[in-house]
Amino acid sequence: MDPDDIDKAIALYGPGAVWEAPFRGQVYTDPVAIKASYLNIFRTVSCNRTTTLRRLATEWFVFDNQIADLSVIGDGMPNLGFQPGDRISMRLVHCFELENGKIIREIAYEMSRDYHGPRDHDFVPTTQWSSTSRTALRTARPLNLVGRELRAPFARGQSLVALDPVR
Repeated sequence: MDPDDIDKAIALYGPGAVWEAPFRGQVYTDPVAIKASYLNIFRTVSCNRTTTLRRLATEWFVFDNQIADLSVIGDGMPNLGFQPGDRISMRLVHCFELENGKIIREIAYEMSRDYHGPRDHDFVPTTQWSSTSRTALRTARPLNLVGRELRAPFARGQSLVALDPVR
């Protein structure tokens, strides 16, 4: 997400939305606090690169699994555990719960570790999809997560929409 798109992203949250970052012990329960948290993230880390592993959606859930190569440039993320000047590898897994096309709960599992340190070890598949995922992908259409309601555009009875292949 780009900081300039923050208001579009916040508009996707429904009433009573909850945003959690459990690894850092953070819970936000209103759109103003959620927006402030996102702005603090942008002030704290600069993204060098992301590797998308999986993005999947149903009508009620969106799952986003990626690895982010980040440079710490500030100190606005409570309990991040790194200082400005550090480079980190973050395994970032988002789980969004949806209701009526809006986000009612977001859980951001932010597992930060030293870049190229002993815990910076992930399996990055060399193939894009398993055969089951390829079947879903053939019949699925992409879901645009920014600037639109989160309504999964898939046929009745289809249970999975693939948003992005592994790059």
